[in-house]
Amino acid sequence: MDPRCMYFTKDWRRPRPVIRDAMEEEDQSPDVVEQTPAWPSPEPTYGCLVCGKLPSPGSKHQKCARCHCATYCSRDCQLKDYNEGGHKATCKVLKKLWDEKKSLEAELYALESPVEVGNFFHELPPTDAKTLTSKYYICLLNIVQILAREEGWRMTKTDYYHRPDGSAGNPLALRMALDVGLDLLHLERGDLRARLLIPPIYMELGMLQEAYDYLKFWIQPEATEMIMDLVTMEISAEEAMTKPFLDLQDEDMTESPETWIDFDMLYTSCGMVFELALLKLKVAQQYEGKIADELKRQVRLLLSAVHKLNPHLLPPLGKWDASSGEPAAVQELLMQQRPGSDLQCRMGNAGGRSLEEAVSIWQRDMVICHGDEEVMKSLASFCSNVDDNLVELPNQIDDADGKMREEAEALAARLQREQPTLSADGIMMHPEMAALMAKHLQQSRGADNAE
Repeated sequence: MDPRCMYFTKDWRRPRPVIRDAMEEEDQSPDVVEQTPAWPSPEPTYGCLVCGKLPSPGSKHQKCARCHCATYCSRDCQLKDYNEGGHKATCKVLKKLWDEKKSLEAELYALESPVEVGNFFHELPPTDAKTLTSKYYICLLNIVQILAREEGWRMTKTDYYHRPDGSAGNPLALRMALDVGLDLLHLERGDLRARLLIPPIYMELGMLQEAYDYLKFWIQPEATEMIMDLVTMEISAEEAMTKPFLDLQDEDMTESPETWIDFDMLYTSCGMVFELALLKLKVAQQYEGKIADELKRQVRLLLSAVHKLNPHLLPPLGKWDASSGEPAAVQELLMQQRPGSDLQCRMGNAGGRSLEEAVSIWQRDMVICHGDEEVMKSLASFCSNVDDNLVELPNQIDDADGKMREEAEALAARLQREQPTLSADGIMMHPEMAALMAKHLQQSRGADNAE
């Protein structure tokens, strides 16, 4: 493996780009692709964030000098967004985060022994290096959340974003969030936080194939086993770097989930299974006849699994009316805690099945559904009578799985009592929680072997 991929130095690069359209020519060699930026230069194609006006041929719009994530065709549009659109708040926060990122990188590069990539801070002893890596990771995580969630959230709530080209959101900010998020995944493979934020970014960008490949990689039981082995130190970071990672490409988006999902091992993936159902609904719009019907059947199966894992996630949505915004039941969930908060990091963690988990998942994924009337109609139809729409799961999520989630919830409550300053992230990655999840995995493996 390229040494640049193994240690966090000035020369560190991700092993390979995931966004294929970063390549300008189809006949580039693998060596050239390795050095291609993970997201393409946005200036030639990204229009004004306010009015949607595209730059004239050979020119480019100016970017915000502070946050670098917004493009404008004029000073008037920039001021309108800054003063009326809510960009002022996110801009100031991002400026501080970019400065913090640069400062922490300088300190990390100056370490006598460079930090190993792959298990960026969980395996390190409590030293200055671990303090730096933890701060750096949190800094990048905050950048991803601000770029992807705060920007997307504010723009769906702002009346004047009705562009002639029909585009929505902030595609430049989403590309930047995706780039930083993928860096996070390669730096620290054992952490649940970054990987849960990326699927909706892919989907907001319209990259459904990449979203499907990504979701399939993480939902497969092999990925969970690899992460648990890494967190519990059954394997080293160096060994983990040799294992396949985000290596799925061009998987069949119409394939039946029964062929690759182990429904007994979804307790860490509730949010991702929900997103897989949303993705299948979007893909179904591209087909007619038998394929469309099969995809809708798959959605019922996936939503049945979601409801089993967290019954709070599918409230009665009522009749969907696109002009009224989110259904009242979803509004009640969304307003319980604002996006971008610490709650966002709890999505789909073991010990979920709580209202908080449902709130955090909807906070993340409502942006995906906001402009897709067909998706929301389908969800509203399923939720109108959940009990009648549920289907039996191939491998039923059994009492043992429910018991494990209850044990994890009790463990999380005890850790919070004993260590009041411990964050939600600290609880998720606590050695006792990792050991509980590893025990459950071993029990599942043993049951599979016995069969």
